[in-house]
Amino acid sequence: MSDAEQAVALARHYLHVDQPRRALETLERVADPDLEDPELWTLRAAALHALDKPAEAARAAREGLARAPESPRLLYLLCDCEAQRGDAAAAERAILSCLRVAPESAPALCRYALLVAKEGQVDKAARLVEEAARIDPEAGGVARTRMIVAYLQGKDEELARHGKARLAADPDDALTYHLLGQAMLEGGRVEEAGRHLLTAARIDPGDNDLADAAREARFASHRLMRPLWPMQRFGAIPVWIAAIVVFYGLRATGNRAAAGLFGFAYLAYCLYSWIMPPLLRRWMGLSR
Repeated sequence: MSDAEQAVALARHYLHVDQPRRALETLERVADPDLEDPELWTLRAAALHALDKPAEAARAAREGLARAPESPRLLYLLCDCEAQRGDAAAAERAILSCLRVAPESAPALCRYALLVAKEGQVDKAARLVEEAARIDPEAGGVARTRMIVAYLQGKDEELARHGKARLAADPDDALTYHLLGQAMLEGGRVEEAGRHLLTAARIDPGDNDLADAAREARFASHRLMRPLWPMQRFGAIPVWIAAIVVFYGLRATGNRAAAGLFGFAYLAYCLYSWIMPPLLRRWMGLSR
């Protein structure tokens, strides 16, 4: 086995055990003549992407594509890197090229679905992920993409169904807990949402977004916020309309005293909703 082949095998092992830095160090010791091997550039791009260096990873992917222009893996990696850099057009070009080479690739269809979903094309994303599920329902990313699209579509029952199946297969999937928790929070199921989001943060303590979501859930589920759960679930305007209906309903039935008490109670409730959240945030050390 040549030095380059040994480096490829070792780098592949380091990536498999989630040590991208060591993979990169291994690849950097490869001599110049061996750099024509596209697999070296594929592994280098994957390692840089794992190290959150999308610009460098994209350059490595392009170097690989100069040697293997129809490599689905390199095109997929390039899409990921461009998306991370915020260049949606370049990411779309890369994934469409990947799908031209491998039209039956379920992971590539899922990646394209996530890309268009981010641009607001949720219905198109749903069609793409269903096509991926038709091709290979067990492919990596299909279940997760289905959950993300269901969440964006506001289909809570579908999200719950896919989430339950996902957790049965992988009880430590932080993304599933996160999506379910966010949907519950938006639906006013604050306590359940808090449990799911805190579980997600415990599973992946290094994810800042999960940590922020867990802190928000802890704030929303605090006992001092419980009186405001109707506003969180239905919104301030529907609660206001309901209060107006009750107030004038009491007046119309001759219960003016009750209507007056209700009016003062609702005014106090409004003041509470304005004053308590910022005070509680400050007390809990949260900022907004």
